[in-house]
Amino acid sequence: MTDGQQTSWMSHRWPIMVVCLLSVVWCLTYAVFRSRIDNQWVQQNGGGVPYTVFWILLAGVVWPSKQMAFRICVLAVLVICGLEFFQLYNPEPLASFRRTRFGAALLGSTFVWADIPPYFIGGMIGWPVLRIFGSRNEGKATIENEPE
Repeated sequence: MTDGQQTSWMSHRWPIMVVCLLSVVWCLTYAVFRSRIDNQWVQQNGGGVPYTVFWILLAGVVWPSKQMAFRICVLAVLVICGLEFFQLYNPEPLASFRRTRFGAALLGSTFVWADIPPYFIGGMIGWPVLRIFGSRNEGKATIENEPE
């Protein structure tokens, strides 16, 4: 690739994609080992931190601008908190979906006030990570030019 050529879409997103995948590993590690954690609060509510960081980083893959990092974090925390409050609404079709593993993982099963702080902690962790690993091209990634 010469200096005059534009870089590919993927080349600006790979660092944030790697970090996003690492956040998935963090989520899975928490899920596997959470029963061994001595701190009761972390054991019961700590999963909200990697969950929030994952969604922030995934949004950072889609919108890679470092200038968008704060907005992405705020929006992710608000949406996740909104989903938490959505658990108060429990009509039967939704309740039956929440009883499945996928439904419980996606929407949660019960509303718990203690779940809210970890979402904000995840937002505070996700913001600098997104700023550090976000695109250097500030969202202006283009398709690579084909040589003629």
